Amino acid sequence: TADKDSAKTFVQETLKDTWESADEWFVH
Repeated sequence: TADKDSAKTFVQETLKDTWESADEWFVH
């Protein structure tokens, strides 16, 4: 389950970064 948890965290972090990048792209 540790692998699943870390994978989930990794995906959440990636999505967060992607959303922030998209946010900046749309703003500019």
